[in-house]
Amino acid sequence: MDAWVEVTPKLAVTPSRKIIYRVLQTRSNVTVRNPECKTKRTVSSSEPEERLLLWIFQCEDYKLPIITGVTIQAKAANIRCDLARSGNSKDTVKLKALVFYHRWLLKFQKRHDLTSKRLHRVVASMNLNAVESERIALEELTLSYEKRDVFNTDKTAFFCCSMPVKSITKDGIAGRRHEKNRLTVASCCNADGTTKLPLLFVGFVKNRAAFKETPLNSLDCNTNAQKKD
Repeated sequence: MDAWVEVTPKLAVTPSRKIIYRVLQTRSNVTVRNPECKTKRTVSSSEPEERLLLWIFQCEDYKLPIITGVTIQAKAANIRCDLARSGNSKDTVKLKALVFYHRWLLKFQKRHDLTSKRLHRVVASMNLNAVESERIALEELTLSYEKRDVFNTDKTAFFCCSMPVKSITKDGIAGRRHEKNRLTVASCCNADGTTKLPLLFVGFVKNRAAFKETPLNSLDCNTNAQKKD
């Protein structure tokens, strides 16, 4: 089976036996998974769907998240083009007529029990009573000012090298180690939204190599740097 998968579909990476087993089990259980379905319609071209499912299981095996359904649609279109170009498929005419609309995506995910799941979650505790009392005090403090004169500044961490936290998957996959490389992003605007200051990005390098050819003053934002702790 391993040799057949490597030669026949012409995959770049040979899938593991676990992935092959999951694909075969999924194919045999498609009609059993939705017993309430009144009409048991078969897929017009099964080879593209089997290869697409194999690719999804490979992503799960390597812990590579599939962020949105658009990724699945794009991969399905690439598989269709490869099969039509190779001429190995018996359904070349059907392949060329395939269009992977959003409706097809929903049915494909339902057919194979694929849903969007979070890879990991961090639960933070918060004193809601303290938040409410501080909010009331802040409202009383700003009552004597016009809304255009009341500004709010907030900062957040932008983890530019981190992996996505969601993936379209069947059984769920474990998240990878969270990368700590980050930029601090500060935003500021007034209460009525008439004045919005440019974003402020604070990192650890003042002159980044990525902006060597682009002057920072030409960007619609401000940048700064601070020393590492």
